[in-house]
Amino acid sequence: MEDALRQLLILDAIDREGHITALGKRMAALPLEPSLARSLLAAADHDCLPEALTTAAMLSAETIFSGNRLRLMKVHIFWGAIAEIWLAVSDVAI
Repeated sequence: MEDALRQLLILDAIDREGHITALGKRMAALPLEPSLARSLLAAADHDCLPEALTTAAMLSAETIFSGNRLRLMKVHIFWGAIAEIWLAVSDVAI
């Protein structure tokens, strides 16, 4: 539990008192593990979301060397869908 809280603190998802931050609320809106959510939010802020989505898709696949391009394409499509959802709700004040 302490390690999980430490990771959330490092990612700026919570403050030192354990309260969720504005960034933490944005991260919680994404159905991802915290480190990937934080990475994608930062990528969106720096106008490199497509590249970050590709990286996240590769990290989410079991292996990129399995020869199964269809599976990798499905993972990439999944991340693209998450990006679309995030973009749709990013204007909503959280």
